[in-house]
Amino acid sequence: MNSDVKLDSPVDSWVTIEGNILKCETADIHLDYPPRRSQGGGTLRRALVHDPDDGLTVNYSNDYPGGVTLNGVKKISLFDKALTKIGDRTELVIDGGIEFVWVTRPTVIGPPQKEKVSLQDLIAKLQHQVEDLTKRVTALESK
Repeated sequence: MNSDVKLDSPVDSWVTIEGNILKCETADIHLDYPPRRSQGGGTLRRALVHDPDDGLTVNYSNDYPGGVTLNGVKKISLFDKALTKIGDRTELVIDGGIEFVWVTRPTVIGPPQKEKVSLQDLIAKLQHQVEDLTKRVTALESK
């Protein structure tokens, strides 16, 4: 396939780049559309950065105050070098909270219900239940 750069194609104000590979020999790729900017954030909008550790960083230095949204994620492959090894397990380290949508089973009365759940709250609840059960078992064994 030949490469080409087309201006205003197929819609006004579009730039279409055709080819098999787009090679950018730059450290940063900035994406900035002023009408979508919020009050926060600095002057830079580094979307992709070839970082000093020879890695690819999205939203370098939190330049986008709205954060990063990933839709339709099919797979996350973990890279061992950047993770903590515990025995033969590889663990993903997440700095911050995790929430997910829990879908309950449908009832006779209606469709499934969706509930936003905090993973930390769920784990804390389970830890308390385990502690309570451990105390009860210990008390029963001491009789």
